[in-house]
Amino acid sequence: ISDDFLRDRAKMMRLDLTPEANRAKGVAEAPYILSQLHIALGWLDDALAATGFVSGNALSYADFALVPSIWFLTTRVSDAPAMVESQFPRLADWLKRVSACGYGTREEISGEAALAIALASKPETLASGQIKSDDVLGISVGDKVAITPESFGTEAVSGIVAAITAQRITLHWNGPDVGDVAIHFPRLGYVISKV
Repeated sequence: ISDDFLRDRAKMMRLDLTPEANRAKGVAEAPYILSQLHIALGWLDDALAATGFVSGNALSYADFALVPSIWFLTTRVSDAPAMVESQFPRLADWLKRVSACGYGTREEISGEAALAIALASKPETLASGQIKSDDVLGISVGDKVAITPESFGTEAVSGIVAAITAQRITLHWNGPDVGDVAIHFPRLGYVISKV
């Protein structure tokens, strides 16, 4: 794993570690982390015994949401592919089937072109069912809030609440490079505070 990747993850996890310290910490904690990984992979493998996919007999968002983490493990950790194949065969088969779906139709564009598209676009009007208030936090549409990850990352995103439900919150945010955009956050795992 590259030093740049380790520096990036140290920032996300609120750690101020050099790549060398990250490696030493990883080596020291490897047995515990590996045991936790085996438990999680075992749960997923057991769940796949009853159905072909994570949430039933049909491919769903849940499958696609889990693939990146398993993919990272099986492509970036040297002995992980053989371990998954031998110890979690249903999981290995599931990963192959979901990965075979591919990435749809995509077109490579430059960063500048992506920013130009954002600048020329406007957020869609949200359905009325998404627009409500949160009695627990006292947050309503139109309030200015800051949203910060609960357990990783340190930077807050501030904006005006465009929609809020029990599951997610949408902010209107304006930046010089992208104009007016809507940013969607899950509610779970994020701290929301009025500004």
